[in-house]
Amino acid sequence: MNIVETIQQELSGGLLDKLSSYTGQGEMKTRTAAAAALPALLSAFGSMASTSTGAEKLAAMARKFTPEEMASLSGMTTGQSAAMFDESKSALTGMLDGNALHGIVVLLQKFTGFDIDTVKKLLAFLTPVILGSLTKKFGTAGLTGSTVSALFAEQKDNIANAMPAGLSLSAIPGLPNADAVANAGSGGSMLLPILLVLALAAAGYWYFIIRPQPEPVKPAEVMNMAPEVSQFSSQLNDILRPLIGTLTQVKDAASAEIALPKLQEISGRFDGLKAAMTKVPETDKAKVKKMINDGNARLKEVADKVLALPGVSEMLKPTVDQLIGKMAALHG
Repeated sequence: MNIVETIQQELSGGLLDKLSSYTGQGEMKTRTAAAAALPALLSAFGSMASTSTGAEKLAAMARKFTPEEMASLSGMTTGQSAAMFDESKSALTGMLDGNALHGIVVLLQKFTGFDIDTVKKLLAFLTPVILGSLTKKFGTAGLTGSTVSALFAEQKDNIANAMPAGLSLSAIPGLPNADAVANAGSGGSMLLPILLVLALAAAGYWYFIIRPQPEPVKPAEVMNMAPEVSQFSSQLNDILRPLIGTLTQVKDAASAEIALPKLQEISGRFDGLKAAMTKVPETDKAKVKKMINDGNARLKEVADKVLALPGVSEMLKPTVDQLIGKMAALHG
């Protein structure tokens, strides 16, 4: 199971149309924004699930969102949707540190070019879809802190690999870095005192419900992506996601042999990406080059681990080197 792909399948069709309508954005912008917001939220929930207290809290909140509610989400009336998303906002602010939540909102605002309110709507929509997918997988009775903790530990790489190029959560306060999450374990040695939990929930409640809304940020002050940049980012992620996903499935020479034709097929997609690069305005070239550099760095990191496996390098290295070279050549 890949939790990101599972939820993306849930978002297909009518549910994506509903999300697009709810945010007031076009389908392409909504799809790109959701592809960024989904792994960002999952990363935050994964950090939460790395302690026993956080995992229990996440499981308890997920049990409120039944599979039946999720199945009917795309057909809900405006009033029903509003009630669902009010509950979703309460869930989100009750689970995440107010500083972490604020950091995610601002980061996604810059990455998507959406205003603050639209980003909040996006997160409020995705939260019940994520929590509902947990209930759907485990059932209400099987949804416990231990099952949630184990799932997010297992899905850590899939979530990280789904993060779009150019988007990083490393600077967000309240979210431990990847090493900290990996080393925390499911035992939860750092239990949050109940007063701290209440304080964080209150901070989140203040941020979403009470806090005065800021003036809309001018496009010049954020990474407001031009259509050409948005299209390039989407195409780049459509290549990187299966590319890195295929590499991470390689465990030995036998699985490398299975992966080779998939990698060769992905290599052929770079021509279209190079064409998309030529359409990017000169003023946005630096932004796109950073996406390429970030994506290539992540690709090299995964490739180095895979090629170090016994019997794998001889089979995959020429193709992997070609893929890395094509990524670098996108700079022009």
